[in-house]
Amino acid sequence: MSLVFTKAEYSLGAGFGLFAVFSILRFRTETFNIQTIVFLFVSITLSLLDGLLPIENLTILLGINITIVIIYLILNYLEKKSPIVSEKNSIEIISSLDFLQLEEADRRKLLTEKTKLKNFSYSIKTINLNSNIVILKVSA
Repeated sequence: MSLVFTKAEYSLGAGFGLFAVFSILRFRTETFNIQTIVFLFVSITLSLLDGLLPIENLTILLGINITIVIIYLILNYLEKKSPIVSEKNSIEIISSLDFLQLEEADRRKLLTEKTKLKNFSYSIKTINLNSNIVILKVSA
């Protein structure tokens, strides 16, 4: 993408526009996962490149678009196959703030009763003081 940006005539306004789009996505919407952010970045960047390159470079542009899409699809496929990245072995549990007052052994006992899992790890994902809840991520 950097190679194409150096060959294309683009203005400072295009850079600010791209910055504005990602700022809106980051600060005005719910949090996206990494895969969604990468997809948005690739699609917006490809659209910007398509608009900036002159029509004489159509073969270069088509080659770059196809290459980026193929790389994205391959990485997406590999990510879904990876057991490290997969979160299918984890669940979220909502508990009261009293959970934080418990000793570690009592926390594990409570989570064992709720999940019926014997071997697990957990982490605190969110603490909401307004609702008096704790959201825990439990992984098997």
